[in-house]
Amino acid sequence: MTSPFYYRIRQPFRGLLAVLFVIVVGAIFYYIGTQKFWWPAPAKPISFIALPLYLLILFPWIFMYEKYFHFWPWNGFSQPARGIGASITVIVSAGVHFYILNNMAHWGAYMFDIASAWLFWIFMCGPFLDSPWDKAYKGKQPITGISGMVSTFGLALITFWIIPEEFLGQRTGLPFTWFTAAVLMFFVLKGFPVQIGLPARALAIPGWFAALAFVEIWAQKSIGADPFAETFPAGTEPMKGALFMTAWLMAIQVPVGLFQMWPFHRFSPLKKGFLWIVLGTVIGALVYWLEITISLDPPVTAKVVTWSFCLFIGFFLYYVCLEGEQAPDPAADLARAPESVPEAKAYA
Repeated sequence: MTSPFYYRIRQPFRGLLAVLFVIVVGAIFYYIGTQKFWWPAPAKPISFIALPLYLLILFPWIFMYEKYFHFWPWNGFSQPARGIGASITVIVSAGVHFYILNNMAHWGAYMFDIASAWLFWIFMCGPFLDSPWDKAYKGKQPITGISGMVSTFGLALITFWIIPEEFLGQRTGLPFTWFTAAVLMFFVLKGFPVQIGLPARALAIPGWFAALAFVEIWAQKSIGADPFAETFPAGTEPMKGALFMTAWLMAIQVPVGLFQMWPFHRFSPLKKGFLWIVLGTVIGALVYWLEITISLDPPVTAKVVTWSFCLFIGFFLYYVCLEGEQAPDPAADLARAPESVPEAKAYA
């Protein structure tokens, strides 16, 4: 199984190509997703606000399809054919799921919290806990994927039901802030500081997530950018919070996911992880400052946030479905490019 052509491109050029891919895919999603014929009559005038509801379901579908279905039935194909097939599968599946939740169950108002909780359980019951469904069903598909999907989504509904909106008089943003904590701990810092065995890891991870979530909310409140304030969308604070959150997450994830922490890739994992958290926060703050300087008009802000969501879709389709995460490390000798995906993993 030959490696995809983009594995053989050196950094930073592979990252630049990935950025172009993300922008093009994001633009396509924004253009198609905001067309009024998709939406019922009440949502047609605000299709740019309704689109993120679908994208919120597409996010967990991307990760669930990778972690539990392992791209079945496309797993026998080489990249990029496997990624294209997987992308089409998750886009259509998420569309059906969104229709059920939004149009039939009328849970559109709760989509953000449900999707955030589902993301937490997808990772918690998958890579965080060594994928017990894979072990139980020996990786047989589609039973492994279906069982994992139903179980994690059910746990997400229970989580949404039992977690209070407020804690100690403050709106916490849980469980979404757990997801942002996971980005820092596992996406950037590669599991630090919970690189311990089970079952202690199962207790340590939620503890760290909750602690970091409260620090995150405190920090955003201190700068007047709380995305979970009750005045949304009329007040400026939640709009500022939404802009800051999307800018910060994108600034953190792009250097890690697309450029593989280049040009600091030769540092130790912990050192380069903390370095990019600091640099990403600075870059995200600069982008946020530019956004609020240009305009805080509610329709403009909503369009910017929706556009950011579309860029995240492009990012994760590249990183997950096209397996950009398994590209050779920039420090590897690309003159001897691996010829198969399993060998490419040895470079990462």
